[in-house]
Amino acid sequence: MPAIICPHCGEPTDNGKGRCQHCKKWIGIGNWSVRKFVNWTGRIVVLLALLVGGWQCSISFFSMCLRAKRSEAPTNLDAIRTAERSYHAEWGNYVALPYCPSTVAGRNVVDFDGPCAEPFEHLGWNAEGTVRCRYWVELVTLDTGEEDGFIAWAECDVDGDGEPCVYRATRDSKSRMLTPNSVW
Repeated sequence: MPAIICPHCGEPTDNGKGRCQHCKKWIGIGNWSVRKFVNWTGRIVVLLALLVGGWQCSISFFSMCLRAKRSEAPTNLDAIRTAERSYHAEWGNYVALPYCPSTVAGRNVVDFDGPCAEPFEHLGWNAEGTVRCRYWVELVTLDTGEEDGFIAWAECDVDGDGEPCVYRATRDSKSRMLTPNSVW
């Protein structure tokens, strides 16, 4: 490596970094500091971008998982609606159905069976296995006492925060979520 001239005293020195042996002033430290600062700053910026981007991706992925779990409700509710309409076409009346399962499952799944499931089977619909939501049907009557229709409900709390999302379907309309989309 050729000798480098000290910018302060003009004497040759054996390296371009550190102190000059003649005037004892720092040589090249400014460039070295800038290079190291830029290098470390760049690394920090990349690391922060990965962390923030990764965090956003994980939140996005988490939301997508919750949305997939919650999608059980409109599917089952529309099937219950279809069963109610078919039952009415054959027998001339709608069927009120109790809460089933009796509580909202939360993060876990629960079996859709037992005494609460029997009226659903009588209607011609069964969840066949486990569910994340609870379902029920209320009858709508006119002031004259005649049946006018039904309201089918689904309630889910797939994130387990105690705030359930609620879906509703009626004789004339398919399932629709009543709570904000951010409620899981």
